[in-house]
Amino acid sequence: MSRSALLFGIVALALPLLGASSSERPSPAAPPVHLRCEHQVDPVGLDDPSPRFSWQLADSRRGARQTAYQILVAASAQELRDGSGSLWDTGKRDSSRSVLAAYRGAPLRSKQRCWWKVRVWDQDGLATGWSEPATFEMGIMDASEWKARWIGLRQGAEELGMGPWIWHATDQGAGATIYLRAPFDVRAGTK
Repeated sequence: MSRSALLFGIVALALPLLGASSSERPSPAAPPVHLRCEHQVDPVGLDDPSPRFSWQLADSRRGARQTAYQILVAASAQELRDGSGSLWDTGKRDSSRSVLAAYRGAPLRSKQRCWWKVRVWDQDGLATGWSEPATFEMGIMDASEWKARWIGLRQGAEELGMGPWIWHATDQGAGATIYLRAPFDVRAGTK
């Protein structure tokens, strides 16, 4: 056997072994997916000062599990991209919890929009990358902030000639079928 054929044979035998050893090293799982805040995707109008976060693991390996997580909540998308949890940074929390982790950061204001993301650590102690960002927006948090007036009738119904109730003149009781009708015009081209 020639020297080059022998060298080729050794390399051919060694390549699968080299590949096997590198694949045995654990690699981190994909970042968490399906982020939810109060069971919703990017909700608007939340009234709970401590919204709750949930996510799913994207790890299909046998025995895969979460051993820790970290959530960042920021006041702007740019802050979140920069890795700042300006409103809340949990730090690494040793926990398998991935459902309804309650917000414990800076107080949230009415109509405030927030951006958040999460990463987890797997059973091998390896951190995933960060999830895609998600958002949530607070609603009006205090009744004193409502500025609108209720829509209502300024005049009494009697002054408009409708009588005390808008109903059928010969009400036949609970079993009667009564149709209330009003004519109206729909202009051409109206959707």
